[in-house]
Amino acid sequence: MLNQFPSMDYLLHLKNNDMDEELDNFKTHTISTFDYFNSKLSVKIDKILKIDVHWFIPIEKQHIKIISNEYTGYKLIQGKDGNTSVNTHYESQENYDVNVINDDNIEFQILDGLLGNIIDFRYGNNIGIINDLLDSNLVTIKLYNLDLMKGNKLQVDREYIFSKNTVQKSLDNYIRDFEIMNNYFIHNKEQIPNWFDYKIEGESLFDINSDSTEHLVLADINKDIDSLKENYEDIIKEYINGGKRTRRVLITYSYNLELLNVQDSIATAKITEFSLPYVTPKIGDGVYIGD
Repeated sequence: MLNQFPSMDYLLHLKNNDMDEELDNFKTHTISTFDYFNSKLSVKIDKILKIDVHWFIPIEKQHIKIISNEYTGYKLIQGKDGNTSVNTHYESQENYDVNVINDDNIEFQILDGLLGNIIDFRYGNNIGIINDLLDSNLVTIKLYNLDLMKGNKLQVDREYIFSKNTVQKSLDNYIRDFEIMNNYFIHNKEQIPNWFDYKIEGESLFDINSDSTEHLVLADINKDIDSLKENYEDIIKEYINGGKRTRRVLITYSYNLELLNVQDSIATAKITEFSLPYVTPKIGDGVYIGD
């Protein structure tokens, strides 16, 4: 079946030369393949990926064997007129030196490289926002993507949208959360290396002098807070007058979820882990597919 899916180069050749009959044959084969797997597996197939793997030995480095791969993705698109078309997407991936891959385990390397794209194909990027807080560890999510199912692992990041209509509220929340974070790290300095790592020439400063680096991190956090407060009015004017839109994220405000059920566009999820003890869920937090 996969051998009957042409490469992107050949598809472009068909289109550029108006070879409509061959294009129709490709479309018919693609639709029938999707139908076959949807029926056989009783699932919805979103996209089929054809992966081509190549290996080569560079002339100047005969002792090294390199493997690279590329894929072409095929997806059915249902038009408003009821007709079905086929969308194609091509991407190549980086090369791998087989000598440094244990047991030549290139399958894992390829999967690792593809995983992000597969998740994006299936769910998109941001899949929803926290809609309501039911309990200390139970929330509902307003979904943007309705293909989620029970058991999906989700991740939440604390994000702040700065725009003309939201800048003052977002800035107030951003400063407040920054201060909560700062206060926690002041009293729990041992947590700092887990979240902040300052390097000189690739070497972590925490390995050189832990105490001074922790002081440096706290000084930088306080500097950021002071700057936000001092420039408070100017920041608000910048967004109101300039029409800008910016998304900011505090990575230390994160937590993991497990989806319990989905009804219509609302999902219920259980919080399985907070990044740090001071983190609490908040309505409007962005929800993403977890690792």
